[in-house]
Amino acid sequence: MEKNNKFRLVFSDFLMQASTSVKIAYIAVITALSVVFNMYLRFSITPDLQFSCSIFASVLCGILLGGVMGFPVCVLSDFIRWVVKPSGMYLPWIGISSGIMALIAGIIFNNFKSGKRLDFYLKGIIVSLSTFLICTVLINTTLFYYLYGIQSSYFTYLVTRLFINGQIWNSVFNYALLFLVLPVLSEVKPLKKFFL
Repeated sequence: MEKNNKFRLVFSDFLMQASTSVKIAYIAVITALSVVFNMYLRFSITPDLQFSCSIFASVLCGILLGGVMGFPVCVLSDFIRWVVKPSGMYLPWIGISSGIMALIAGIIFNNFKSGKRLDFYLKGIIVSLSTFLICTVLINTTLFYYLYGIQSSYFTYLVTRLFINGQIWNSVFNYALLFLVLPVLSEVKPLKKFFL
């Protein structure tokens, strides 16, 4: 039992039960889908404001692969996206924050299971709030603030980035998409027992 708990940090329940070849194929497919999400479902308004489905893809990646496995997949998919379709200089913290989103989602969804639908939504809320605060606010906003040498206070930049530039709407869109798609995925027969 203890061994299973340790592996839940690395792999999702689905991958824990899969053969090595299935694990490799599944990870490759999820990586490719993550690259597609990062490459084709994004557009930039300003250098620090991008509307994309990357939050949704990162969280889903962590849930499907597991936290520790989702982290490198998200970092790699962000880098591949930049290599194939570069848009300015490469900002490694964007990939790292995506990986942290996957890590948080994977740990919460794969380690706390009760079988109750209400807990499923509660986990979604916890993942949404924690990834927003840790990744969007703490990591991305802070590093953009220092990268661009913003002269105003950090709080002013945070409010500007979130509300005036609209980054909050990108986050709300991604989390709403997550709450629409996760219940559908949780009803897919092979995946159902891994979500609830």
